[in-house]
Amino acid sequence: MSEPAAKLEATMRVAIVSDDPTRRGRLAAMVASAGHVVVATENADVVLADGDASAASGSRIVSLGGHDDELAGRLPSDATA
Repeated sequence: MSEPAAKLEATMRVAIVSDDPTRRGRLAAMVASAGHVVVATENADVVLADGDASAASGSRIVSLGGHDDELAGRLPSDATA
């Protein structure tokens, strides 16, 4: 695989869902600094939900500090990149 193709495959489209605009901005900055693209929920490969953020639904959700065991993943609310 060529180097440009490998880089393209490593880029994930991530939606950030948080009720706190400051937290949403910090999470978006972390996602972008990891080389991913922050997009709207309907265009996302995965949704990063802050806690039990109300706008998040579906099977591609990773929750930060949430309590829903049915999600694709759960991380502590203070997880870092």
